[in-house]
Amino acid sequence: MVFVSLAGCSKGDSYGSSGSNNNNGNNNTSTVLMENNNYSKASLTIKKGSTVTWKNNDYTTHNVTADDNSFNSGDIIAGYSYSRKFDASGTFPYHCTHHATMKATVVVN
Repeated sequence: MVFVSLAGCSKGDSYGSSGSNNNNGNNNTSTVLMENNNYSKASLTIKKGSTVTWKNNDYTTHNVTADDNSFNSGDIIAGYSYSRKFDASGTFPYHCTHHATMKATVVVN
């Protein structure tokens, strides 16, 4: 008998690389939607220690890749999401490697 666990692959969970999604009780969370080959927020400002979740509400696969390659969600298929906790201050531009027009920035204070 073979058992397969899909614990990390259900709707709402990360698909592909999983960023840190443990916010240790910190309720500072933000969501960025991926729709119509765009990120819903071109610039998002958050507090250090906050978590950002990118949810793919589109019909095609997207990803979240830091311009400096410091994080990469892997492919996120339609209906799935990726979360990352930002522990350091700074400006973090990112893009979708599948769609050149998809670019955005997270600013962490």
